Amino acid sequence: MSMKDAMAKAYEKAGKKLPVSHKKRNKKRRPSKVRGHKRPVEVKQEWSKDSKPVVRRQRISEEGGDNRGSKTPTQPAKPATYEVDIAPDAAAAFSVKDTHSNHSLLVESADNLSGMLGVMNTAAPEEELFLGFDLGTSSLKAVVGDRNRRVHYAVPFRDAMGIEQYLLPTRLYQTAGIYTLEGESQPDYQNLKLDLMEDPTNILARRRLAAFIALSLRQISTWFQNAHGNTYGTSNLLWSLNLGVPAAESGRLSDVMELLGWAGWIAAASEAPIDDELIGNAMDRAGKLLNGESDPEPSEDVEVGTIPEIAAQIYGYVRSDAFDPNAQNLFILADVGAGTVDCAMFKVRPDKHSDEFLFYEKSVEPLGVTSLHIHRLKWWQQVFTELEHAPDTLMEAIDAELKQIDSTRPVPDKFSKYFNGVTVKSSPKGPLGLHNPDAEFDQRLRGQIQDGTLEKGRQTGGWHVEALKDTPFLLSGGGSRNKFYERIKEGLRHHPSLGYLRLNPKPLVLPSNIKAPGLARQDWDRLSVAYGLSFGSVGKATFVPAVNT
Repeated sequence: MSMKDAMAKAYEKAGKKLPVSHKKRNKKRRPSKVRGHKRPVEVKQEWSKDSKPVVRRQRISEEGGDNRGSKTPTQPAKPATYEVDIAPDAAAAFSVKDTHSNHSLLVESADNLSGMLGVMNTAAPEEELFLGFDLGTSSLKAVVGDRNRRVHYAVPFRDAMGIEQYLLPTRLYQTAGIYTLEGESQPDYQNLKLDLMEDPTNILARRRLAAFIALSLRQISTWFQNAHGNTYGTSNLLWSLNLGVPAAESGRLSDVMELLGWAGWIAAASEAPIDDELIGNAMDRAGKLLNGESDPEPSEDVEVGTIPEIAAQIYGYVRSDAFDPNAQNLFILADVGAGTVDCAMFKVRPDKHSDEFLFYEKSVEPLGVTSLHIHRLKWWQQVFTELEHAPDTLMEAIDAELKQIDSTRPVPDKFSKYFNGVTVKSSPKGPLGLHNPDAEFDQRLRGQIQDGTLEKGRQTGGWHVEALKDTPFLLSGGGSRNKFYERIKEGLRHHPSLGYLRLNPKPLVLPSNIKAPGLARQDWDRLSVAYGLSFGSVGKATFVPAVNT
């Protein structure tokens, strides 16, 4: 006898009726039909004499959505229909014109390194100084560190206010074969660091970067003599030049950057203008010095080294009051530059003499501000291309911008702000809202930080998931000022499927021993890498091998 029949019999014996439930069962949702083919793009144009042009287009993704990290098959994403309204007076909100900086160099004439070399007399008292050289995609930041006096000096390069005075644009001009840091028109070379990262064996990329280092060192030398000549002018100065390299590229770039750093120093110490011949000779000389084939002259006597940028950046935080040496001290740090985002998961083991940085995962992806800008421009270009009557001025503005990207110019925080008089809507938005360039870029960046760094680092280090919840997250770099990246920082507090991948954003703390007049507290992180590089050593960097599972 079934349970239902037994209950009915018991109620009948008691002279009562069995209650009947009127609750409806939920019907199982029928699976949607899966198309086995792609629908073609549809473009419908509606015109009247005085109306605005309106376009509706339909697009289907290659795989019907992004299934990375998903264990269950997802239903195909619905095709997006774009509606674009263009006003008669529509215009680009960006322009390649007048991209030349209005901030001139503080030092107009810098001919050699005399200001940094001191008296070069062995009988004079010795002073040991460290030059932190943070060579970024868009700008150079430099800090001079004095370990004995426990003070660090941020180097101003330009006649500007706030953080702008401490940023030297990473670009070169060349006139009649002579390299300079300023010019009358567009720079001849802008992607100095990216070109070297793309191919470290490229001779032209090496020469141009060495030329930029040489010119920068001359600027620093003249400023140092003017600002601190009374303090250090009678001493025999022993310099160390510490250059930062991306954590993920440290093995591939370290030797090259040491060579170029020393070559730049040698070229800067000469009296001749910086040209290809001088740089070529300096690179040959630096190679012999590095190989031990010759002893350095007094003007060439400098210790050149490389340090992972992220290790240098966190060092100031480790030495601040905000750092708790008794905590777990596992961090995720993302440095947003102009072209790339350098991300790493690491643990700090504090020590009185030398801290150790254990790197569990590191990555460099082309997700910086300039890359975001290019991604948006190409998306708009695709949208306008599918319009039969898109205004030529809008397409021309995009083409001109793509040909001459200025990494020093601010980028709008939303793709919808790229044009005045143009609005675009997509319907439906879909489960992840991936029908606009910002959402697509957002997903790629979150993937790098949470899945590509934290999750891979968990597997590499064999971490338990409970130990990773609310891992401190530090966001820094010039690109982090863009509100697009600020919004992502808050979004990283959550993860769509794995709760232990949520992060807890933390600020970098301004140290008390850096002298940087006019620097706002919120802009401190722009100098944090150079500050860390201006120490004699930031500790030992160890890259942890993957745990066998």
